Amino acid sequence: MIRRLILLLFVILVVVSGVYALRDQKKVTTSSDKAYKSYLAGV
Repeated sequence: MIRRLILLLFVILVVVSGVYALRDQKKVTTSSDKAYKSYLAGV
């Protein structure tokens, strides 16, 4: 029973880590890639 609980916790942590790593890290509010690239070029 303890092993299943530890395995479940591990799987949940792996999934949450994957989602966090794959989410978009943009700090601007536009969803346009062209506008975002222009912003990056200006910065």
